[in-house]
Amino acid sequence: MPKVIAKKAQSKASVKSHLLTVSLSGSGTQAYAYIVDHDFIKNLRTEDSDDDGDDSDDGYSIDLDSALSDKAIDSYIVCLGMSEDAEIDIKLDGKSIPYEGPVDEDSLEDWETDAPKDVLVYGDLDAMGRDFKIPDGTHLIIEIIEYDHGTLHTAMEISESSICASELKLLKRDVDTDAELSRATYGNSLLNEVERDVIQLSYKGMISDFDLDFSGVSSGGYYLVKRDSKGEWRDCEMLRQ
Repeated sequence: MPKVIAKKAQSKASVKSHLLTVSLSGSGTQAYAYIVDHDFIKNLRTEDSDDDGDDSDDGYSIDLDSALSDKAIDSYIVCLGMSEDAEIDIKLDGKSIPYEGPVDEDSLEDWETDAPKDVLVYGDLDAMGRDFKIPDGTHLIIEIIEYDHGTLHTAMEISESSICASELKLLKRDVDTDAELSRATYGNSLLNEVERDVIQLSYKGMISDFDLDFSGVSSGGYYLVKRDSKGEWRDCEMLRQ
């Protein structure tokens, strides 16, 4: 009987993926919030007072960034803070995708029926700080970084070889809200002109987070924000630049 040679199963051709990239470029204000207790502030002030004669470059021997990383009760990214007039670049496999806008999703109904098909829209996420709880008896340290040149960028692999900008959404959070964190930051004019914060890119049910790179820090610092005598987050002072 002749020997039977098994045939290899033919594998299905793999689906070619295409690289979608989106970037926003401009200036902005990035902010972080840290919840700290009374002892943290007391120790910070005591050690700063003891080190008034310190020879370090900024006049302080305490690395506040490290201290916050080690001792903060909780932390939160307040905003990446890209300016609303940022230059937006959409590319598929390196080829630019044209767009109109961006415009708020809710305003699309105001467009005429002959509106272009390549409108880029803003979609909404939960407002900034809505789920960020600040325990009684604690304070906030807000770190502010104002950058001259920043890029929010993200990428995802998709199967489509061509897309329209209207299939995308820039997902953003409002920073002017009734949340305590908003009153402590936006309410104290710490966020400059940031009104909404682009966080993610959405395409056909897929979500990709934006990352921020920046250079040319123009200003900023650490601010201590406490409740005032009326319980409002209005007691604000700069700790360090």
